[in-house]
Amino acid sequence: YFFSKNLSNMSIEQKLNEIMTHKYGTDLFTRMQKLSEEYTETIEAFNEMKEKHCGNTHLKDEISDMLVVLSHIAFCLGTDIESLLLQGYTKIVIREHNPNYLKDEKK
Repeated sequence: YFFSKNLSNMSIEQKLNEIMTHKYGTDLFTRMQKLSEEYTETIEAFNEMKEKHCGNTHLKDEISDMLVVLSHIAFCLGTDIESLLLQGYTKIVIREHNPNYLKDEKK
């Protein structure tokens, strides 16, 4: 599927989201389940690295899997990873001066 279309004008995030939507759909519940699965695998890879004093290749692989699923969840919500990173950055910068920024809105 990936190579069967002309995807040269798309970003890597757009390519991944098209593939993920084609393969897995856009149901947020199932996407969140997959994220939970990938998180567990990431923790396992971290523990393996820590306990066996091995390299970080497996951990980086699992983090990349989480990022792909997070990107697809963002796409399902009508946004993208770059916009969410900017949102997170903005929140961090503002909280340096206003520690309660957006904290009351979550309740």
